Amino acid sequence: MLRTPKGELRPFPKMVTSETKVATVRGQIAELLIQNISQFTLTYSGQVLEDDKILRFYNITSSSCVINIAQKVIGGAKYSEERSFDPKNPLIRPTDNPDCITLDNDPKCPRALMPCGHAVTSQTMFDWVTTLFQKNEKIADVRCPLVKCRKLWNWVLVVAVANMTPEENLRFATERERRLGSDKNFKYCPNCKIIVDRPTDLAMFRVRCTACSSSDFCFVCCKPWKGGGFQVCGNPNCSAENLNKVLKECPMKQPDCWPEGSKVPSLRACPKCLTLIEHETACKHMKCINCSTEFCFSCLSLKTATGWACKSHKDVCPIASRQVLK
Repeated sequence: MLRTPKGELRPFPKMVTSETKVATVRGQIAELLIQNISQFTLTYSGQVLEDDKILRFYNITSSSCVINIAQKVIGGAKYSEERSFDPKNPLIRPTDNPDCITLDNDPKCPRALMPCGHAVTSQTMFDWVTTLFQKNEKIADVRCPLVKCRKLWNWVLVVAVANMTPEENLRFATERERRLGSDKNFKYCPNCKIIVDRPTDLAMFRVRCTACSSSDFCFVCCKPWKGGGFQVCGNPNCSAENLNKVLKECPMKQPDCWPEGSKVPSLRACPKCLTLIEHETACKHMKCINCSTEFCFSCLSLKTATGWACKSHKDVCPIASRQVLK
């Protein structure tokens, strides 16, 4: 079945099977709508269907599957665009690239360049978020709709590009919080009260909300930042304060792969996200279970695209002293 932009359900004009290519389906729809094939795209279950794939690739295996049509108005002059983001917003990078969902390249329809390199209009972003939340009860993150990309988009940037009203932002934020549950990388901004997320590779707890640009606060306890550093806020009873205590008091150990007499702290904080990691046996090379950063438990150097600076896991390297968060 097909769902038109007006919400009407229509059957395919010709026989379509799970082995039919998306390009063929689009050709049939072009005949049905009497318009150019370049003026619309197809989506299903939160994904943009690519011409070179067959329907089975997207798990479209029966006539009960509903494919959505995203199209321009007849004549192709521009999309029915009702929203427009603020081009002066420092978070948004305007671009001339075509919309990655609707393929719109009309200069009168502003488009934002997302971090993954693909572009969307304000209306496309809002429609995409709405579709995702309606079609899948478990989705809480917004990713690029292109199957070959699927990069995660920052929620604050999504809200800005979609130009959501405070009421819309609150509605989606409340639903995201329900779906995310107690995810430790999401909190409420203590000033504007919207949900904010902290990238897992950000090795600091001192943060600032990009939506309201209020003063710095601690992502752990959500209180105003008091200290001068970036990892310990200075507020009493903040659990981040305990990190230094744990790192300072954890026992030393003699791992099998180190020379006799060499001892290292039994606990390290991931150099990227500060998750505590305990060394149990064997290899000195670690992979953080929270952010997947790979680092050496001994010298604390990070693995790069060219490999390990400290060479093989069997090679001896300098032992870094106990970590002190500031």
